[in-house]
Amino acid sequence: MTKKTFGQRFLSGLTSVMMAVMSFAGSGSAIPMRAADGDEASPIFSMDGSTLGWGTTANSLCAEIDFANTSDETVSANIPDNTYYLLVHAVGKPSQWYTYDDNAETKDHYKLIELNAADGITSWNSGQFGDVLPSKEVSMGWGQPFQAYPDTVSIEGYLLKSEDASKELTLENAQNRTGCNTVNTIAGLTISETATSLSKRTAAQANPWDTANDTLVVKAVGGKTAEINVYDYDYDSTTHSGTKSVVSNGESSNYYMVATVKDNATGNVIGYSMQQCFPESQNTQTFNFWEFKAIDAENKDTGSTFTFNADEQTMSFR
Repeated sequence: MTKKTFGQRFLSGLTSVMMAVMSFAGSGSAIPMRAADGDEASPIFSMDGSTLGWGTTANSLCAEIDFANTSDETVSANIPDNTYYLLVHAVGKPSQWYTYDDNAETKDHYKLIELNAADGITSWNSGQFGDVLPSKEVSMGWGQPFQAYPDTVSIEGYLLKSEDASKELTLENAQNRTGCNTVNTIAGLTISETATSLSKRTAAQANPWDTANDTLVVKAVGGKTAEINVYDYDYDSTTHSGTKSVVSNGESSNYYMVATVKDNATGNVIGYSMQQCFPESQNTQTFNFWEFKAIDAENKDTGSTFTFNADEQTMSFR
């Protein structure tokens, strides 16, 4: 008798595993599963200018993207050339020294920053936005002229992916979304949430007492998180609510949370991961899936592993 690889046992036993999971409902409990997904591309940061300190404008702010997995472990990312860009949009308003010509000047200002090509980086920082807001030279008739800036009404940033990596994306095309798209993934990692406040300092301190935060930090997260909840019969599948319980089927059993990865280009399942769950003693469990065992076209373990890429793969839970 030929011994099966673990991958073969996993795939051939998948039906029985599913039957065991589904039988929870028949034994007095149901186990709905949901995955944390962010499918809509939105600003990676968005901030009300009224929350900035005195004298601080959008020009002095920075953005940072940190790379991690769903277990909050630092991971590395490979950023290709001419591919990812940050489009900064700041809305200005007149300040004490800066005025707008409402007939000729817009209060919407933009700056395009490329995420420079790099392999194996664990974070990326834009540096200060610098000149996203315009300046005007002001002379008071005494002393030296100085540069005046508008106040900041709001500031937001969009992550863009160019459709043509053979050339640099222009600001005009970025604003019009010509030849590029707003995305919520970067190098296969998914932006977890929009940053709405400053959480660290990047720029050098101008003075010993100048310690205010100046950086909007977002996370690009690899993998997905899934949650299993065990409920009594009163579980409502519409509202996802009910009385939490545990499984009781009269005998001890082994249960597993199963995640499979499909290659979007071919439609083939290329890997899997199994994590044991304990519904007989825990009515809520959370699972993080990032690394997978690879299988070949014959559903055999290849002996290698890979990490999930949200740009090229789809993850399913069972």
